[in-house]
Amino acid sequence: LSKLNPPLLERLAARPSPSDADFELVVMEALSLQSSDLAAEVSFLESQLEQMRQSIEPLEALRQECQEQGRAQARRWVNSFAAILLSQFMLTQYGTYVAFSWDIVEPLTCVMSFSDACLGYLFWLQTGKPWDVAGLAAHFEARKMRRAVKRARLDIAKYETTREAIRLVEARLAELKQ
Repeated sequence: LSKLNPPLLERLAARPSPSDADFELVVMEALSLQSSDLAAEVSFLESQLEQMRQSIEPLEALRQECQEQGRAQARRWVNSFAAILLSQFMLTQYGTYVAFSWDIVEPLTCVMSFSDACLGYLFWLQTGKPWDVAGLAAHFEARKMRRAVKRARLDIAKYETTREAIRLVEARLAELKQ
């Protein structure tokens, strides 16, 4: 209370016996000052939050676009791998039952299976992501994002710190509004 209204407290201390009304006055003024400070802080934080959101909007749009393009590219890769596997299956069936026998086709199927496994292992070694649809999507999305950021000459560290600052300001606003 002494930080909020020193002149009022000095007058209160100068009296020989302050009344309850005097104490109520000090408390009410302190609460009034605190609520006005709180409203000012909320207003300031809301304006800062709006500025940060506006500054991050282009980067968010770019990130969203890169995610969509990365997913589309991953779908193309997955579809092409599925087509390759389907054609391998069809060729083994054709080779086994129509053109040749299993004795001739078996080593070919072994080589095809081994090459598929090697492709998956090499992908995992290069990217550290699993050889599945989600891993492919994450890889192509990240690659697309790196290229787009490099092409647009954007500062990704600034983007990350701004996102973290937005999260902190939103948390503080939620705390103040409770």
